Amino acid sequence: LMLVGHELRAVVEEWEALGGDPDAGDGGLGRRLRATCFTLGEQVEAVTPAGRVAGRAVALQPGLVLSTPHGLSEITAGDVTRLRKPDEQPPRPV
Repeated sequence: LMLVGHELRAVVEEWEALGGDPDAGDGGLGRRLRATCFTLGEQVEAVTPAGRVAGRAVALQPGLVLSTPHGLSEITAGDVTRLRKPDEQPPRPV
């Protein structure tokens, strides 16, 4: 668990050093984030200070960009939930 904490701290420090822009510098942080962000490509709902917005997660710039029926919306603060596909079963309790 400590190793995970150290790795997370290193990523956050790198992000802060780039001014919050994951594509600054050589863009390596942005590539790494996109490769591990399972939200990209999924239908999600975000609850933000401005309200709810739902759409397909399509990019990180540095916020999460959603493609909605009204256009693109960048989410920079809020809680994001992946929406189940219509034919997807809910997880079984453990």
